[in-house]
Amino acid sequence: MYKSPKRLKTARRIAKVRELIGDTQKQFARRIGVKYSTVVQVENVNRPLTQRVADLILQATTIHPHWLFGDIGSNNRPLNIANAPITNPEDAKVGLQEKANPLDALSPLELRMIKDECELLDAFLKAAAGKGRFLVARYYLREAMSKTASSLGLKTPQVKVPSVKRQKSSPSSARRRKARSASKRVRLLVSLVRGSARK
Repeated sequence: MYKSPKRLKTARRIAKVRELIGDTQKQFARRIGVKYSTVVQVENVNRPLTQRVADLILQATTIHPHWLFGDIGSNNRPLNIANAPITNPEDAKVGLQEKANPLDALSPLELRMIKDECELLDAFLKAAAGKGRFLVARYYLREAMSKTASSLGLKTPQVKVPSVKRQKSSPSSARRRKARSASKRVRLLVSLVRGSARK
């Protein structure tokens, strides 16, 4: 039976990750929250890897989904979502440790990555605004944030959005209204004068 090279590459990569972590297929299935048969079928190239399963692997191990699908990197060097190679089980858990106190200071690496993401987001929104698509981009970003927060079990951050108030008329539009009103009064006066002159 024909097995696509892409599926074969994905199957090898999943097996590599599982072995690196030290899990059996059953343990790996439990770790990522899928049926045992799903892991077996994907590794035996009888079933394609879905985005949902790749996302579950990402959440359990920080393995980059693009690496799993064979889009980046080499087969024998798994990459995490920071594009750093994973060479031992501890590397696969980097970024997954829950802090005992959520208010604990962030590591310098985490602070740098947050700063990088903020700069990227800033550039993206400015580019969208330049194309007249700021509100659309903002909507999609908030939707993505809400879905991500939900899948990670986080509370969706709420930002108070100022209501859009109707802007007061600009001085030029106010002048135009006054001018129209004045011209109406002048026309009314002219018509009254003409009417009285005819009598």
